[in-house]
Amino acid sequence: MSAKSSRLWVAAGIAASMLVIGMPARSGTHIVDIQGKTFMPREEIIGVGDTIEWRHNDGGELHSVTADDGSFDSHPSCGPSSTGDCMKAGEVFKHTFKQEGRYQYFSKLHGAPGRQGMAGAIVVVAKSGASSSTSSTR
Repeated sequence: MSAKSSRLWVAAGIAASMLVIGMPARSGTHIVDIQGKTFMPREEIIGVGDTIEWRHNDGGELHSVTADDGSFDSHPSCGPSSTGDCMKAGEVFKHTFKQEGRYQYFSKLHGAPGRQGMAGAIVVVAKSGASSSTSSTR
């Protein structure tokens, strides 16, 4: 095998390894669509400092984007008795994740904490070349 072929195989192996361990393919802003009483994708892997943009594309359904641990909430007053305060069609909610960890979330009207019903998760990992001295699981 030539040195050039060997380098190509090594590069391909590194790229495949990054996919397997779940490194984010891109950085910046990531989109989660709200559609059919589902968050799509249900789980997203991003880097520290990246932003998730949840886009309500679910017609007349009302929702919220609420962290299990309370660290973010698109519509804090949204609930079964106050649906007028919930996320409506066409609305967008953004949140930037500044620490590594697993952030589970749900819609107050169609889900519950612990990935019950309409729920999802954001997994935040260190970006290549970045170092982190703390890590948390949520």
